[in-house]
Amino acid sequence: MMTYASPLANNFHSIYEMACWIFWMQAARRNKLNRHAVGPNFLHFMISHDDPTHLTFTLLGNALVYKTSTKGTTTSITRKVDGKSTGLAKIYWSEVEGGETMIQFGGHPAIRVEQFLPPVQDIGLEHQFTVNGRDFHCAFTSDRFVLTDSNDALLGHDTRTPHGPTHRLTPDCFEVSIDLFDAMDFVFVAYICMECARRDGRASILPRPYSQEWQTLQRSMPTVHSQ
Repeated sequence: MMTYASPLANNFHSIYEMACWIFWMQAARRNKLNRHAVGPNFLHFMISHDDPTHLTFTLLGNALVYKTSTKGTTTSITRKVDGKSTGLAKIYWSEVEGGETMIQFGGHPAIRVEQFLPPVQDIGLEHQFTVNGRDFHCAFTSDRFVLTDSNDALLGHDTRTPHGPTHRLTPDCFEVSIDLFDAMDFVFVAYICMECARRDGRASILPRPYSQEWQTLQRSMPTVHSQ
């Protein structure tokens, strides 16, 4: 297996220096989140289950429901409106560790997940996607998923609560700007891919060496909860 060496990582003289840099990036995202209170222009989705390949996002009143279901190595993502379900995308997970993960939207040809979610930087779990000519950035702080536009304006985030004997932070609800209604399908597909990558690298959108290093650094970082 080819080992990936991040060009940016070569600029750091120690793991400690890299950890400080990552912590600073996370603090900046947390501060941005605290500066932008979620108001009435945000839609509130409740999240059920804690496995990203078996999640249900439900808008208040069941008016809009996004659901993921997995059979074997294929995850299907559907949208349900007024009782009518529509298939949005399928994610084909590799059966081999480090293999390619493919994603297919509707009747379009399957593409590599990295083509849908190219990285913003060489280091860190931050990726971007484009819908109708508009760029969106998705990233993780130490305790939540954050969605912004290319100007760093907050467009959405999830909220996580401790779960299980290890008190792992698990997605509980998702707030997203109503202005993204036309792009909502792609927002949720990106969220599923990012959450899978964050947990175990399954979506293969992170270099494997950095993913392992990130897990080590995350265990030593304090968790900050926004009020």
